[in-house]
Amino acid sequence: MANTVALTTLLDGPKTRVVSVLVTWVDSQETDTVIYDFSADANNINGVAGSGKVKNVWCSTVAGQCTLEWDGTTDFAVAHFAPNQNNTLCFDRIGGVKNNAGTPTGDLTLTTLGLAAVTDKVWMIVEIDKY
Repeated sequence: MANTVALTTLLDGPKTRVVSVLVTWVDSQETDTVIYDFSADANNINGVAGSGKVKNVWCSTVAGQCTLEWDGTTDFAVAHFAPNQNNTLCFDRIGGVKNNAGTPTGDLTLTTLGLAAVTDKVWMIVEIDKY
């Protein structure tokens, strides 16, 4: 049985997408779980894989830890969140964390580590500029 991954789009405009993801442990870790699928985004006005930027991240971890990455042949880490933490990362002042993955797919992925009990969760809201 796989973990429960609830992915919800909170806002989807031509320039911005805001997604919420809640991972609840069942029996494994998440590895490169896509939380923003560039190729499936019909509202992406740019159309260039790797042109996105992460503007803001809100994250809460219960027991486990997680890493948010831009996907590519060589992934590019946006942020790492330690266990049992509540975090807010605002990258607005620097214009966002752009996709510096090698041969980028444009996808944003989540990987977990240390989830081991039914009470273990990772919750995250991510604001993505698509251009």
